[in-house]
Formats: sequence, C-alpha cells, structure tokens
Amino acid sequence: MSATRLFLPLYVFGCPKNFLSAMPIFPLQYHPNLCIALVLWMGAQVGVLLLQRYWGPRFFVPAMFLPVKYNYERRMDADQLSLLRLNQGDELDCVICMVRLVGFGSCYIS
Repeated sequence: MSATRLFLPLYVFGCPKNFLSAMPIFPLQYHPNLCIALVLWMGAQVGVLLLQRYWGPRFFVPAMFLPVKYNYERRMDADQLSLLRLNQGDELDCVICMVRLVGFGSCYIS
C-alpha cells in the first residue's frame, strides 16, 4: 500500500522525461534528492507501524507517562466474596455489560 502511494510522486519528480514535462504549463524539474527523502520518510512510517504491530501501540511512550493498567481479573478475598454473596445472593452481574459473571464462586472475578 505504501509503495503504491509513492508511485506518482516518484514518477513526477524522479523521471526526467515524464508526460507532464511535455506540457509547457507545468515546468517540473528532476529532483532525485526529493525522491530519496520521500522513500526514507515512507520507510520510517512503515517501520513505526511494524514496531507498533509487534511491540504494541504504546511502545515509544516512556513508562512514566503511561497510566497504570487496570487489572480486570483481580483477586478477591474470602471476606469480599462472602459480603458480595450476602448482598447479591448467588448471582453477580457485570456493571458494564450486565452479564452474569462466570466463576463467582471462585476466588477470581472475571
């Protein structure tokens, strides 16, 4: 996809005898340095996308600027489970999606 986006700029600025040079209205010049810069810029963008694919989208943000990730499968104490059973009965629903939580009898809420 990235290579196809580079085709037209590389053709216009990299080919000294392109079809636009036949028209005197468009005085385009041959710019090989611009073509190299475009290829390097696109390569850097593709490199960042590949790094995000393998290391995650937040790999380049320093850890001190990232918020703490919330653990949705937190461990519950026996006291907390007994209080929930007293208040909720045997069923406990998710407050976000209102689905019955599976594994309510275990020590993990998931």
